[in-house]
Amino acid sequence: MDNLIVFTVSFIIVFIVFLAIHFNKKRRGELANSKEISMLISKFGLKRKYLNYEALGLVFALVNSLIIALVGTLVSSINWYYIWALALGFVLLMFLLYGTYYLIGYLLKRKENKNGKNK
Repeated sequence: MDNLIVFTVSFIIVFIVFLAIHFNKKRRGELANSKEISMLISKFGLKRKYLNYEALGLVFALVNSLIIALVGTLVSSINWYYIWALALGFVLLMFLLYGTYYLIGYLLKRKENKNGKNK
């Protein structure tokens, strides 16, 4: 039960921070230039004109918050030496980020092909 509370509190805090960053980028008009979107465009060959930057920014805020809260909760619940906990956290973080970004890019590419916009 304690881990669930730690996960929920850390998720809410991290999500609020990512939302503030998202709205700041939106206000300045920099959503299209975010690193996540640029990475997906270069890796999957997506067309910029078909992407909804605001929705993608919110998806990235949600996904990043879930990943950070999950990794933080898992690492804090394991009683290892700090160096091993940090190593495990780093590996989990990279694996989950790469996996979820790949899944998002794959779904966006599939949606683009399904609509006939990239044939």
